[in-house]
Amino acid sequence: MDLNKERSGRAVPPFYCWVVLLLAGFASFFTFFHRMSAGVLRADLVEEFALSATSFAAFSSVCFYPYMLMQIPVGLLADRWGVRKTVSLGCLVTALGTLLLASAGSFTAACLGRLLVGFGISTPVVCTQKAAAVWFP
Repeated sequence: MDLNKERSGRAVPPFYCWVVLLLAGFASFFTFFHRMSAGVLRADLVEEFALSATSFAAFSSVCFYPYMLMQIPVGLLADRWGVRKTVSLGCLVTALGTLLLASAGSFTAACLGRLLVGFGISTPVVCTQKAAAVWFP
């Protein structure tokens, strides 16, 4: 199969390739933003939820476990659904997790929001790499 063709056999326009790659890359920026956000908000989180150092470390790491576990499934989803749909789903899950985290009234709700963020941010980096590998020589 020609790498510059969609599954339907039609050629992918270069403009489309660049738009999808840039949007996925922009979403990748937010991956790093979310991964570092717990450290930046440490003082506020410790004060708001009365966290110990151990609790804060657990909260911070909640994001990384789903991120790690989803790397292979995200690659399979990108192959099956395509980069655009996979990144869109990941961004939607990230937004829901961010809203839950921002409105959390308890430590459990905050951890659940961070868990959803971890699932969501697992998509852009893998999909950006796939788009770059498939659409660009």
